This record gives sequence, structure tokens and C-alpha cells, in this order.
Amino acid sequence: MIQIPHNFEPYPYQKQILENDARFKVVVLHRRSGKSKTALNEMLRRAVGKPGVYCYVFPHYNQVKKAIWLDPDMLSHHLPNEIVIKKNEAEMYIKIQAIGGESLIYFLGADKPENVLGMRFDGVVLDEYAQMKEDFWIRIIRPIIGKSGGWVMFVFTPEGKNHAWKLLQQAKEKSDWAWWVLGINDTRDDQGRPLFPVQEIEAIKRDTPEAMFDQEYNVAFIDNATSAFRKAKELMIDPERCKTGLFGTKDDPHQLGVDLAKYQDWTVVAGCNLEKSHIRIIDRCQLVGWTEQKARIHNHVKAHNTRNIVMDSTGVGDPIVDDLKLLGLRITPFKFTESTRDLLLRNLAVKIENAIITFEYDKGLLEEFEAMRYELEGRRVVVRAPSGIHDDRVMAVALSVWEMEKVPRSDQRNTVYTIGKKPYLNL
Repeated sequence: MIQIPHNFEPYPYQKQILENDARFKVVVLHRRSGKSKTALNEMLRRAVGKPGVYCYVFPHYNQVKKAIWLDPDMLSHHLPNEIVIKKNEAEMYIKIQAIGGESLIYFLGADKPENVLGMRFDGVVLDEYAQMKEDFWIRIIRPIIGKSGGWVMFVFTPEGKNHAWKLLQQAKEKSDWAWWVLGINDTRDDQGRPLFPVQEIEAIKRDTPEAMFDQEYNVAFIDNATSAFRKAKELMIDPERCKTGLFGTKDDPHQLGVDLAKYQDWTVVAGCNLEKSHIRIIDRCQLVGWTEQKARIHNHVKAHNTRNIVMDSTGVGDPIVDDLKLLGLRITPFKFTESTRDLLLRNLAVKIENAIITFEYDKGLLEEFEAMRYELEGRRVVVRAPSGIHDDRVMAVALSVWEMEKVPRSDQRNTVYTIGKKPYLNL
């Protein structure tokens, strides 16, 4: 005898969701609550119970492949081999034996809506719905389900008061919709114990920004909760005001931050006025050879009362640092690894959160700040820019304020060796 759900003993809160047969369900759950596992077992239960065509959707194709299709604790664990008729790895669909016939289940990404157009579904799971475009539900899925009379399950953790929050408010007003909003204190095991021990919750709180913890674990709908630099815009100063000298001059002690690149990315020099804790983007260039880049950095050092340079020394940056040191420049090399990048950006985030620093307004810098988000990788919180978005300005700024408190203010400016009137750059 085959039992569905298979290899799954739902906790009371999961059982409550699975046993509800509302046509539309909105399920808001905290991170690490097993929401995808709950949704997958809902899909399998319905697909076995009634022959038809079903679809499990994540915001991106890669997500559904990694989280559902390939994860050994997900599809292969909860789907009994005895009912599998066909499994297509290339197109990610399965055909299974259902009660009274057969069912097809497709696993798709909302980033490729063309793969859904023209299809007919009897049931759909929209996992991480808050990260999808609202249009995918309204324009693509809603008409399909309307024709078939099928069901939809929306599963997500809040992403501010966006379209998913709006959908939840609508669900509360509709009789044929069911909804759940369950935070970390609402999800318990069979003995009534919280999923996370108290010490684990405290550790998560220590490692997670407060607004992000409230969103990800208390399922609070907070705008910009995952924005890594939420207050950056408030600290941007109009360039005309900066010219008045209120935020310092080139003669004040400076620390420069240099993020190096040669081909696809940009090399950026940011300057931090150590007297005023005020930062501006000094230079940004692309497709420039190393010799010219070294000359440009050298010139910026001369133009500012530079006490120190914090420079990217990763990979090709290492010999550049050595070359510039030969010119007498005082440089703190910074090698990027996963952990050092995290430390660098956290240091910048703390200074912004506490309004320790200000910035000369730069449209590109502000756009980079607004694009960078906190993301959870297990329990670890990391800062990421979306795919295709540059972060070179932010990284240069982060370098310019790295250990800024330790830079001496009263000694001489960074020494520059020269021959005649030109810097010695024949290296």
C-alpha cells in the first residue's frame, strides 16, 4: 500500500494547511519552516488524488531545479518510485500514476513565462511568490486556472508590502480563499515545541539585521527589510552643498578605496575625507590598461591629502599593489574572499545604519546601494547584488572606509617618488 504524503509526517501547522481543500491558498511562512516541503506534498497529494496536469513554479528555473528537482530530500524523497511512469530530466516533468488515471507535473521558472503560455493546468504551486512578478499570476496563470477550474497555492516569506502582501489582503476578504501567516513563534512540532531552540533563535538574531529578522522569521511585512543599505539615500548630500566646504576639502586627510578591474567590470576610486567622514566617487574607468590605471591612482593620491589607500589585491591586483608600493605609496592590500567581503560590507552597513558617514550624491552609487540585498544562505546572512548589476562603486566606498578609524590624521601625506615633473611609472 502506498501512502501519500510519502516519507512525510507533517507538523500540526503543515497538516492544517494540507487538509484544507480551499481552491486558493495563501501560505506565508518564515524561513526554514519547511514551506517548500509542505507545498510539494500538497502538489503530490492533489496530483495523485485526481488525474490532470499540474505545475510547480519558482521565480527562477534554477531555483526549482536546485530546490525541488535535484535536492535528495525533496522530490525523489517524497515521490514513491512505484507510481512514477516517466521522468524527463531535460524538460523537468514527471508522469505519475493517479487514482483513476495519470497525472503530469511540470517544474518551471516564472522567469520563462513563454514555457507556460498555451498550457492547461489543473493545479499550480507558486513558491516564493513574493519574488515573482505580479504579472505572472494575473496575465499567465489566472486565465489558465479560470478555464480549468483548477486550484492555486501561493507560498512565500514577505518581501515588503508588495503584490504578495496585496494578494494576502484580498484573500482575507474572499470566502473561497484560505490563508495562513505563521511566524517563528507559531510553528511547532508534535509536542508543541518551537521549531528552533531558544539559543538558536538568539544566535540567528545576533547574525541577522533586526528588520530582516522581523521579515524573515516573524513574517512582518516591512518595506526594504532586506535592503543592505536602507539609509544610504538619507545620507546623500547635494554636490552643490559639497562645494561649500561644509563636508571638507581635498586638503583634509583622506583614505582612498580602489576596486580594480580591467575588462568587463569597472575600476573605481572612492575617497573618504577622514576629518568629515564624507565620501565621494573620485574616478570610474573601464577597458583601461594597468599602466594607465596606476597613473590615474597616482594622480588622485597627489590631488588629495592621502594618508592611506585600501586596494583590492585579489588576483591581478596583487602585482598592481606591489608596483604602486615601489612609488612610495602607503597601501593596505585587501584580498577578497567570501568572509572578507562579508566583513567589508558589514562594516559599511554599520556606518550607514548609524549615520557615521555621508556621501556626495552619485546616481550610480545610489542605484547600487538600493540594489544590494541581504540574503540568507542557511543561517548565514550575505550581501548580494542582483545578477547583471554592478557593485564596483559600493565596493570602492567600502574599501575607503575600511578601518578608517585607525588611519593617522596628523602625519605627512602619502609620499610619491617622482623624476622631474612626471611620476616614475616605468615599471
